[in-house]
Amino acid sequence: MALLLPASAFADDPLEALASKVKNNHVSFSYSFNISSNSFTGSGHGQVEDGYYKIVSKGMSLYCDGKSRWTVDESAKEVVVEPVESNSSDFLTCPAALLADFDTYFSRVSNASGRFDGKTVKIVTMTPKAHLLSKVPIFGKTVTISKVQLYFHGNDLVGMLIRSGEGSEAAFKISGLTFSAKKGASPFRFNTSSLPSDWVVTDLR
Repeated sequence: MALLLPASAFADDPLEALASKVKNNHVSFSYSFNISSNSFTGSGHGQVEDGYYKIVSKGMSLYCDGKSRWTVDESAKEVVVEPVESNSSDFLTCPAALLADFDTYFSRVSNASGRFDGKTVKIVTMTPKAHLLSKVPIFGKTVTISKVQLYFHGNDLVGMLIRSGEGSEAAFKISGLTFSAKKGASPFRFNTSSLPSDWVVTDLR
């Protein structure tokens, strides 16, 4: 049975410890979110490993193995498969994408104290490394990421805020963050061959 480590096992600098844990383990967590521009809310469960990520929420799932991304819409019975480009990501709608790649795409600019979800937290603010991340696609538009904040209660990651240059904010509450032995890329790929015949698969690779 895999050993699960609570996020409270972090060291004094929670951001550095989080980067190390994400790099060396399979990460799982639950989340809820709100996007300010359209009051869109939701919740789900995420997994991260070696830059791969997976999100499962009600009616919609997202799988990414670093090369391909599968968007699975259960209500529409449709799967869209796309190549993953070096300058694209799902940061604004997918907390697993941010956890998978934050150490690559972002640099820390400040530490501060504040409040989040009724808790006293340490706020770590990061900005994009411009040469790696300039514009990302979301909801059919191309937007910029201007700032990311991670919220730590003690040494536990409890939330994050992602702000676009256009003013939209995606706020996430994180719970149940755990680490276990790596599982490889297989859990982050969606097997379209097992779908019933009434599903539509659009492969854009």
